[in-house]
Amino acid sequence: MIELIISDTNDSQLYRAIAQELRRSGHAVHFTIIANEANQLACWLRSVGFDVSHRILTGRVSLVTHWLGVRSHLRTLRPQVVACLGQKATLIGFSAALGIRHTRRLYVRHHSTSHRETNNYRGLIYDRLSNRLADHIIATSQNIL
Repeated sequence: MIELIISDTNDSQLYRAIAQELRRSGHAVHFTIIANEANQLACWLRSVGFDVSHRILTGRVSLVTHWLGVRSHLRTLRPQVVACLGQKATLIGFSAALGIRHTRRLYVRHHSTSHRETNNYRGLIYDRLSNRLADHIIATSQNIL
């Protein structure tokens, strides 16, 4: 079972292609979408037949309630892999997955070089925290440190 947690997007052809490829390869996948409003990607995933949880953010306090919800969901589902795409998804998903046995936390790095080059302090803290929370890190290109 693969748990894919996605945030900071409304709709994406890339995420649709990932979902279709995971289905073709025979993996059981559950999607958790974290968004501020109704999400087109969540609607499309449901219409195609994927198992989807949609969590709507209403403010900073809702981050805590969603963290608790994702944590209880991961404890009952016990996925083999938790992959997160987006900043809110990474922070909520990886921290909620800590301590769940036999679950790998997979982090796909996209942007750490740009944070170093621009001296973006918040970006550097986010990168370091994400690296610490993840078990396995995948760099999308050699440009990423």
